[in-house]
Amino acid sequence: LGWGVHNCAVDEVVGVVCKVPVLKCPNNSWLCQASKECIPPAFVCDNTVDCADKSDESDAVCKAPIGYRLEGGRSSLEGRLEVKYHGVWGSVCDDDFNVRAAQVACNSLGYYGEAKIEKNIFGPGSGPIWLDQVMCQGNETSIDLCRHWNWGEHNCNHTEDVSLRCTAGPPPRQARQRIRLQALSKDKSAGQASNISLSDIGLWERSSKALRTPRRCGIFKDDLFDEFLHPEQRVVQGNVARRGRHPWQATIRTRGRGGISSHWCGAVVISKRHLLTAAHCVYGHPKGAYFVRVGDHYANIAEHSEVDSFIETWYTHEQFRQPTHMNNDIALVVLKTPLKLNDYVQPICLPEHGAPLLENRTCTISGWGSIKSGVSTPSQELRAAQLPILADTTCKQMNVYGDAMTEGMFCAGSMDASVDACEGDSGGPLVCSDEDGETLYGIISWGQHCGYQNRPGVYVRVCHYVDWIYEKINQSLRRLK
Repeated sequence: LGWGVHNCAVDEVVGVVCKVPVLKCPNNSWLCQASKECIPPAFVCDNTVDCADKSDESDAVCKAPIGYRLEGGRSSLEGRLEVKYHGVWGSVCDDDFNVRAAQVACNSLGYYGEAKIEKNIFGPGSGPIWLDQVMCQGNETSIDLCRHWNWGEHNCNHTEDVSLRCTAGPPPRQARQRIRLQALSKDKSAGQASNISLSDIGLWERSSKALRTPRRCGIFKDDLFDEFLHPEQRVVQGNVARRGRHPWQATIRTRGRGGISSHWCGAVVISKRHLLTAAHCVYGHPKGAYFVRVGDHYANIAEHSEVDSFIETWYTHEQFRQPTHMNNDIALVVLKTPLKLNDYVQPICLPEHGAPLLENRTCTISGWGSIKSGVSTPSQELRAAQLPILADTTCKQMNVYGDAMTEGMFCAGSMDASVDACEGDSGGPLVCSDEDGETLYGIISWGQHCGYQNRPGVYVRVCHYVDWIYEKINQSLRRLK
């Protein structure tokens, strides 16, 4: 029959039901119930409707009870620790998760015997990572009552999911406290038994020179191919750097919505696991708010050399801002996983303790800082500039910085309006050429305005902090086991 020609009744119309795959959001996303949208977990129950069906702010979701379970084990006593929050099962990151937190988790499941932390032997989770930086006193009834970062806030991946092995036992009394203290003591002893050497993490020591060990720091190549190169231009009295010329330069970046990040501060690679930066760049902030990018040159181009790394922890100097505002402005950043060194990622050499900085010596600064003083206009390309070291007596003149200068600082640049570091350059390197290789003598710290007369840049005197740097490196290695 032709179109529109039939002998059927209304009740004979064909009905078809098509089956489609069940929509599943990517890891670390939350699925709206009816509108089937995927949103970040942090957007759920934040008093702002993000789902078209408003399910992310419904009472059924926001007032749903929190649950716990162990998944992937051979019995209910062991497995990957998972938490049900806002109706969705997710995992817990093992950062700083210790035996006290493990005991609280097992107790909340009704297992009051000894709790043990396993090294992720039950497979990775697939949902959101709900909790990170869980720190318990030991008397809580569940880990959500312990101190932790905001729900859904973390700097982990599922290879770091907490795995537990619980033991059945009667409700605890004093015995539970004894078990926890014994386990803590074992953990501490294991950490002290660490045998990771400085050479294992790519940190070349000056003592290696006497042993005729080949230098493994301060190395760069000046002839690397740059597929994005255009004719060289001047950028606020400093030059665009040649790509690969400063392979120790790193950027500390802030996380934003939609996976977009932005440059926050500079940093400098000193080993496969460690970077130095200015303390004021990280002081008072949660480490999950940042990540580190190395091998970068063009801020707005995804280059093959770029590598992003999560931050394990950082150490700011214990006397930062004491007794003057920007004194001891130094921090050591520890990465979760070691960097792979290549032409675009290399560690800088550290100076000897107390190494002299001679007046008028020419050194190099680099960074993506603002291209105009007082305006947050970061450079889209890594910039570098050469400038001279100034005498301490010059920097301490009352018409310069006076008593604000301490023995842990020096200044560099010109006393007239000339080349200088600026906003966003903080934490980046001041590098001088030694016979051992390019050496980190300064960390960009502070100044008054950028490139103004009688206001040269002020830098952390790295040689003054060499002992502190090695102390913190060794402390971090004990944690890394």
